[in-house]
Amino acid sequence: MIDVQKAMELSCSFAMQAGVLMTRWLLESRLMELLAASARRRYGAIAA
Repeated sequence: MIDVQKAMELSCSFAMQAGVLMTRWLLESRLMELLAASARRRYGAIAA
């Protein structure tokens, strides 16, 4: 017999970890886009 509560706890903690990783990845990639855009603007103005 499967321990239902144990399985629920495991799947919950797994889902939470996956959510945290996804959120962190999205935030970091968004942050990198913003940094790259501002750097392009800044250096583009200098080069022009």
